[in-house]
Amino acid sequence: MRSSNQTISRKTIELEIYKTFETLKNKRIIKIADFLKAFDTTSFQGREYRKIKFSHESLFKLVLFQKLKGIRFHTKLTKYLRQNPSEKFKLGFTQTPDRT
Repeated sequence: MRSSNQTISRKTIELEIYKTFETLKNKRIIKIADFLKAFDTTSFQGREYRKIKFSHESLFKLVLFQKLKGIRFHTKLTKYLRQNPSEKFKLGFTQTPDRT
């Protein structure tokens, strides 16, 4: 079992990114949400964490999505997801995550 303060090697991350691009190689245009939907995050999950409203995988993808889209503030991210529900569903959310 992995420790809670694990470090993930750069090689592991790169391999998962390459695998995901390989699965999507036939698509001409790839949206960030489509890429993240196909992205396997299981190798990045640590030990069991406290129960939270959303899955670890969805939250991990959400953080990546926010960084890749260049969205700096959570309020803007929430607004974006409400205006783009298809992308929200691709990230694994049925409702818009907020900090309430």
